[in-house]
Amino acid sequence: MKVILTTLLSILLLLFLLFGIPSKECYAQHTLPNTASIDANWVVQIPNTTPVVKEYEVSIKPLNFSQEQAYRFFNWYSENLVIFQLDYPNQRAKITLGTEHRPDWTAADWNSYLIEKAKKARSKNITF
Repeated sequence: MKVILTTLLSILLLLFLLFGIPSKECYAQHTLPNTASIDANWVVQIPNTTPVVKEYEVSIKPLNFSQEQAYRFFNWYSENLVIFQLDYPNQRAKITLGTEHRPDWTAADWNSYLIEKAKKARSKNITF
């Protein structure tokens, strides 16, 4: 009986060594980021079908900006409630919302704020 138990434990150990134990990091690499959108009118929108999260990712392709224009735009757009980290080579930006400043805001509140921010920039004829 002891020999059978030792053999089974050896086999289990060998299987764990060969295939590993799935870790949290393993699953995290395969999860998709929360995706927001941005349009040619500079309006950023987060999904209103899921709870608000602190970070989103957005494709910046609709803006059709050069690298210099993109850096100027996202530098202008970033402030204490919305911060962008640009990844121009991949045509993406990470959005960090200041949810700690507005913990009660819903997706609709954030989207209204982002719409007003874009309107403000267009009304001032800001160019990038």
